[in-house]
Formats: sequence, structure tokens, C-alpha cells
Amino acid sequence: MIQMIVFYSIKIIAKRGGLKTNISKLIGCIAAILMLLTSSVMAFPLSGGNDAANATVFAAMKEGNTIVMDIAVGVSTLYDSPENVDLELVDDEDRRYSNSFVGDWVGGYKNGAARRIIKFDVPSGAAIKRLRVIPTFVKTAEPFSIDWTGLPEISSDNATLKFYGVTKPSVKLNAFEGWVWVFDVKISNTGNETLNVKSDEFQLVDQFGWKYDGYLDSNRDEKILPGETLRYTVNVNGVSEFSRPVFLKFKDMKLDISAWA
Repeated sequence: MIQMIVFYSIKIIAKRGGLKTNISKLIGCIAAILMLLTSSVMAFPLSGGNDAANATVFAAMKEGNTIVMDIAVGVSTLYDSPENVDLELVDDEDRRYSNSFVGDWVGGYKNGAARRIIKFDVPSGAAIKRLRVIPTFVKTAEPFSIDWTGLPEISSDNATLKFYGVTKPSVKLNAFEGWVWVFDVKISNTGNETLNVKSDEFQLVDQFGWKYDGYLDSNRDEKILPGETLRYTVNVNGVSEFSRPVFLKFKDMKLDISAWA
């Protein structure tokens, strides 16, 4: 897809005056296309490290008030172990949380690192700011942080949709009606007029391209004033147990949430 767009951009520019004389236009065109195509792409994996250790977060998911992370931790020498690296989650109010659950290492070692599932219990509404990694096997080792740039967002001419997490299904309506997914989002009105948010303007798109209708938890239409930002819970019912959320749609915006589900 990207190659096709770039090809036709080159063809059009060349036709209008020659590729050589329009090279700056071509570069600008390609850059704009790439920015457009990547504006809603997830930032995972997130990585950081120092001389003592390194860590990579592959994905994260919300289960109620629990943040679940898929993370790999590596150490600098064969004499050390990833077991001797502590992890702390820091929220947007600089509160720190130690992990509440540590899973078994999976997949063995790869490039000196081991991978596992980590869980952090956080208050309702808390937003991740960074992950603090603390090597404990060397007293002189410095901790380091991985800034949380993984919260996806997308913008239109007059609004911004930001995604804070998804609650893994734990409730099934009945044996025939599928699972309930719950999404935590924030909508900002960046325009000059009141933004009308209809309860049924949300859709979940799975890996097969199937669309499920969503609705606000309040089940009523909302109005957001210019410059105002409000946070909402979006419910999607009747989702097949074989469906994996890939996109969350709101109005004309389509947000990639695949790494969170």
C-alpha cells in the first residue's frame, strides 16, 4: 500500500515538471504521506537501558484496575539474572506502584534477555507515565526509566481521541451473545464549536475486519465545549470470543489499539 502511494506520487510530480527539478516536492510529499500513515500506529515496543540492564515492553493491557505488561528484561553479564531487576510503574501524578504479580519466564533467553508477564494494581483512572527499572544485583547500578509513549491517539480537524486502556472480557451476556469489551478513552474538542458526541458513534473492528457497534457507558449523547476534554467509558457487547480488537472507530477517526488487546 505504502509503495503504491509513493509510486504514484513520484509519477505525478515527474509528469508535472520532471523528477529532477521537483525533488524537494517529492521528499515533502513522501514525508507527509508517511506521517499520515503512521499517525495512529502504536509506539510498541518501548525500550530503555543502561550499562547494567535493559528492558523492552512489547504490549500492555488493562484488566479492571490492573495493568498487564508483556516485558523482556536483560542483564549485562552472564553472572547476573533478570530476577534481580525490580520494576515500578509511575502514573501521571508521579505515584509509584510495585508489581502485584510476576509470571514465569517464557520462551527462554533471547539475546541475553528473558520475557514474562507483569501485573500492576493501580487506582481507577490512573494513566501510565513511565516504567522505572531498578537493577538490584549491583549496588552501584543506576535505575532507568522507559517513558510511556505507548498511549495511542488520533486527531481529526476538530477532535482528538486518546486511548487509555481496554478491560479484558470477564462477562459474557449469555451462551449466544458473546463477550463484553470495555474501553477507556478521552475526547478533546480542538475546534471552535461544540462537539456533539453520539452514544452510538463508536465501533470496534476485529482482526477479520468485522465491525461491532459500541456505545457510551452513560448511554446518552454528550456535548463537549471548545477546548474541553472529557473522559468516557465505551462498551461493546456481543463480541465473538475469537475476535481480537484491532481498531477503535469514532466518527471519521480509526485508532490502532492492536497492541493493547
